[in-house]
Amino acid sequence: MSSNKKSKKNNRIIQIIFIVIGLMTIVFEVLYLLNIIDIKTLFSTNSDNTSNYSQTMAYSGTNSNNSIIDKYVFVGDSRYVGMSAYEEDEDTFIAKNNMGYAYLEEQMELIKESCDKNTALIIGLGVNDLKYSRQKYIDTINEMAQDMDCHIFYMLVNPVDEKKEEQHGYSVENDVIDDFNSVMEEELSSDVRIIDTNSYLKEEGFETVDGLHYDRSTYKLIYDYIKECVNKAE
Repeated sequence: MSSNKKSKKNNRIIQIIFIVIGLMTIVFEVLYLLNIIDIKTLFSTNSDNTSNYSQTMAYSGTNSNNSIIDKYVFVGDSRYVGMSAYEEDEDTFIAKNNMGYAYLEEQMELIKESCDKNTALIIGLGVNDLKYSRQKYIDTINEMAQDMDCHIFYMLVNPVDEKKEEQHGYSVENDVIDDFNSVMEEELSSDVRIIDTNSYLKEEGFETVDGLHYDRSTYKLIYDYIKECVNKAE
């Protein structure tokens, strides 16, 4: 009789164990369905959890820095005035004839008001003060890249037709332009993207009306190339 009692007792203990296991299984399934726990990660090692977290944060950080460009702000001189003939709804032109670095400073408040995180700010100044404002441009544009949320681009100074310039009283030289552009490329922050329309126009060809200012077809060529470069940079 004692052996039968022991056998019954053992069977009852086994039944209780199975019942407990069954209840635990049901609880885990309910929690899993409610997305309260992830059974896979629950039993993973700490190192695996750290790795997964790091990957998630890196992915999240990348996404947070991405933004779709849906607005373009052009800041420049007479060459941008000419290009503004092709202005589209998403464009804002802040441009005036014969302007240089001082104009960039004067318009800074308007520039900042016109830009947000989805804006491509394209600066195209320099041809009117190549010889004495280069470092000012570098310092200020680098500072803008640190302070502003928008995407900042600097369009290199474009070439001139020196022979035609002589007939109209202009004296800008391509060698000086190339030297200016070279330093700008070297010293502008990596946060400032370069648009090399200078090389592009030399390769594609360009026409001017007075050696310095372009004809309509060339302005359209520059405008389209800027938009192409910005879109590729997104």
